[in-house]
Amino acid sequence: YQLDPMWVNFSISENEILSYRDQEAKGLIKFPANRDFEVAVILADGTVFPARGKIDFTNPAFNTQTGTFLVRASLPNPKGTLRPGQFVRARVYGAVRLHAILVPQRAVLQGSKSHFVWVVDKDSKARQRVVEVGEWHGDDWFINQGLQPGERIVVDGAIRVVADTPLKITDAPPAAPASAPAAADAAPVEPHGGETQSLAR
Repeated sequence: YQLDPMWVNFSISENEILSYRDQEAKGLIKFPANRDFEVAVILADGTVFPARGKIDFTNPAFNTQTGTFLVRASLPNPKGTLRPGQFVRARVYGAVRLHAILVPQRAVLQGSKSHFVWVVDKDSKARQRVVEVGEWHGDDWFINQGLQPGERIVVDGAIRVVADTPLKITDAPPAAPASAPAAADAAPVEPHGGETQSLAR
């Protein structure tokens, strides 16, 4: 067995590839030049392997049994930490979301037909706004459509909000009693540009 460099094989689903191509065509995501992605490896105990690698092979053949494409990354492994047959998770870095808007997941509610947020207007009244959600980023959600930078949205207490009713706006999560149904936390929507996004797990 060759231990240094070490090859790490992982798969990307057809749905993921089609989704990323669609996002690239819409200008929501930008891939690195020459598709020069970096690959980080997460070990079984959750620790991140210190060195990052590069993708050096992608199999053009589609695996009909798993619905995936095989990808291989090469990582330096001078201490032999990675061993043949180990199971790890691969995370691919390099794509950038341009002019992205990121909001806390708890601010996004699920309606009967779509996701929505409560947008706070200049009179401190909430109005329901349908949004198109993207991928998760930690505890936050990328919003592909529906919000503009500078708008304020309800972050905490959204489930108690009534449309067109004045809100009591606070800057931090309050320790408010349950008898204050009109209290809500609002936060300005800020662009989240330049974030390197993990693509595959």
